[in-house]
Amino acid sequence: MVKLMKLLLENWRRQCGEYDFDILCENFDRGLITEIELYETWDRQVMVEMQTLLDEGIMDILKIGYEKGKVLVRKAKKTYDAAIAKVTEFYLKLCLQAWSLIQKGKVVLERIAAILMKGVNFIKKFCNVHPILCKIALTVIIIIVISAVMASFPSEALANVDVSGVAGKDPGTMLTSEETDGLFGVLEKTWAAAHEAGDRKTKQAATDAMKWLVKAADSEQIESLAETSKLGTQLLRQEYELLVHINDNYPEIGKELVELGKSVTIRVRTN
Repeated sequence: MVKLMKLLLENWRRQCGEYDFDILCENFDRGLITEIELYETWDRQVMVEMQTLLDEGIMDILKIGYEKGKVLVRKAKKTYDAAIAKVTEFYLKLCLQAWSLIQKGKVVLERIAAILMKGVNFIKKFCNVHPILCKIALTVIIIIVISAVMASFPSEALANVDVSGVAGKDPGTMLTSEETDGLFGVLEKTWAAAHEAGDRKTKQAATDAMKWLVKAADSEQIESLAETSKLGTQLLRQEYELLVHINDNYPEIGKELVELGKSVTIRVRTN
């Protein structure tokens, strides 16, 4: 009877999402819940905590406190400090939980990044009422997001993409990690220009090309950029030729595209 009651309680807690995070991870490690259940339950926990902070009027408290600054005394200051502590505890706990899951090495890291991005969007709500707290929180969370997404790439990102015959590349030439980032950067520039010009066709082609790059990274087969006819790859070949020209003649611009491409990669993988 005791075992039955424990089982019923465990099932109820699982369905309601009322898990302590450590228990949630323990149940996943023991095979009691699936990877999907792990993410969905953690996601629900994060959403509940965010809503609780809003329901408690944290934003109003922070807004009043930040505007008055050091003028606050006694009960008002105590309330303000408590609000700061709650928001700080939320984002620190979120980061620690995400980092704990990343270290397991079993889970799909893009999903961790996606849940963290919900935290980023939530913290942005506090930017107007408390800019300093917002900046610190966003910096910490975004670092974890980058770690999660970059950890999901092989050591040589997209080393399984053959670029032989494109931009005069020799047979057996593979796309490098730096070229991958640069391609994302060029595609982002193309997308932005098409958006400004109202060119929906080119915008879609750039989006398709980015998605193809991500899928190619996760593929176990070698993809030939010269031979593929999948959506977006015609534009991708043109962009690769442009990137090679830029790297050969304007290396500084090439470096800027690489840096831009890193942030684009994160956005594409978490959407």
